[in-house]
Amino acid sequence: MRNKNVLVITNWSYRDALIQSYTLPYVRLIKENIPASGLIYLVTLEQESRKVNQANKERIKDELREQGIIWIDFNFSKFGNKAIVERIIQLIKLWLLCFRRNITYIHSWCTPAGVTGYLLSVLTGRELILDSFEPHAEPSVETGTWKANSVAYKLLFYFEKKQAKRAKAIIAASGFIGEYAKDKWGIELKNYFIKPALVDLEKFKDENKKNAEILKLYGLENKIICVYAGKLGGIYLEGEIFEFIKVCHDYWGDKFRFFMLTDTPRELIKEFCTKSYLDDHVVVSLFVDYKDLPNFLGVGDFALNPVKIVKSKRCCASIKDGEYWALGLPVAITNSVGDDVKIILDNDSGVVLDDLNKIAYLKAVEKIDSMLKNYSMSELYKKIRPLAEKHRNYEIARKIYKTIYGVTGINENNLS
Repeated sequence: MRNKNVLVITNWSYRDALIQSYTLPYVRLIKENIPASGLIYLVTLEQESRKVNQANKERIKDELREQGIIWIDFNFSKFGNKAIVERIIQLIKLWLLCFRRNITYIHSWCTPAGVTGYLLSVLTGRELILDSFEPHAEPSVETGTWKANSVAYKLLFYFEKKQAKRAKAIIAASGFIGEYAKDKWGIELKNYFIKPALVDLEKFKDENKKNAEILKLYGLENKIICVYAGKLGGIYLEGEIFEFIKVCHDYWGDKFRFFMLTDTPRELIKEFCTKSYLDDHVVVSLFVDYKDLPNFLGVGDFALNPVKIVKSKRCCASIKDGEYWALGLPVAITNSVGDDVKIILDNDSGVVLDDLNKIAYLKAVEKIDSMLKNYSMSELYKKIRPLAEKHRNYEIARKIYKTIYGVTGINENNLS
């Protein structure tokens, strides 16, 4: 088998959960399907607030190197003149690396990193693989992060189409991507697989439920607990989250708590609580490392996924839902993430918020309350866990990467 070195490009910091849970597990699966002598070069963009200190960085790099993964850490800057200059310099370094390290494939994660992957593919002639491919430009406008006339939006929208046309293979997050590509880019995708946000089912399971130490430490004993792992803003709701939590608290009284696993500053959380007339003691918030997430999520009785309701998010998949399902948690989800919403409805495994008002919130709370009363924790686990086993199993990715990187490699006959 000929040597295959792979350059994996991301736009996230190494400590980010999107690297730890959404990239590294798959990188290891890719490594299984290239020759033992092959190496994977993993590129991250390190935000100042999330940088790994030098001592830990060297340790991590040594550990990854033993797995055949070479970590390349670049600095991250917000979009602007400085960022453009930095990205050009980084592009030149990666261009040189492609030749010096005999890179065979350029494997990009999500469309912002795909811009770099596309340019490198054009400049070097290396084959381009797009992973977790979903539109990012339009959702950024729809959620108010970017403006429709901004340079960032116009550039990314342009390059998303370019990526889709050039890629040897596209690994999309949702089946809706084919419809989107035809409507928005005027192209018909033929070379794509479907891989939603998968979950390590060995790390999220019944033994992570109701950790007594965590319950006692955060005053959560004998409470009805809604868990949420994520941030405020961007693709996620902000004030509406706390309005929903206010309805939960009004319904269950002081038996209810919102356990928010986030790096959102406490001061901002208190501001939203005040605006929603919610006593901030109802919201317990803290940031946890991803390795500790299963035990912290596991204290919940149900979970929240508050993605903004925008059309383009139908092309996305949410890793949160897979983690929630793996722990047997009913999910209250906005009517946004297409495939996940359908799974929840088809399997009566939670509730879908069709609207963002008190009437819809109360209806959702009543549905969750009914589930918690009619099913024991063990019964809910047995009911919901199979959704993760079917729809979020790493075997889905393993088969895809074997098709792309295996002995025979990818061809027109084995594409989905």
